[in-house]
Amino acid sequence: MVVVNFDSGEHLRNCISRLGPAAGDTPIQVVVVDNASTDGSQDGLSDIDPDVLLLENPQNRGYGRACNQGFAATDAPFVCFLNPDIVPESDSLWLMLKALADRPGVGVLGPRLVNPDGSTYPSC
Repeated sequence: MVVVNFDSGEHLRNCISRLGPAAGDTPIQVVVVDNASTDGSQDGLSDIDPDVLLLENPQNRGYGRACNQGFAATDAPFVCFLNPDIVPESDSLWLMLKALADRPGVGVLGPRLVNPDGSTYPSC
């Protein structure tokens, strides 16, 4: 998982807590690319997940460049790019990984995103 952060406050901590070692049976490599946050949102992530890899940029490189930076830092067979305000449902990420593993011809997966009120977020 690659999460790009810029002053995301508690959203980042909530997101990482759903991806960390206690979140599922299959370990997921989490890379956080911080784009020069000044709110401290990137601090203490290792308390949530001791294996999280935090890459701190001295300036805001933008979302796309940060995604590429995170992608280059992982050797995971599948990479998911998440915004820090995403709070994955309990098994949604593992279901996506299984779907990709079961279908080797599929290269991209776009899940349905829902707002806190249950309505569909228009992501595509």
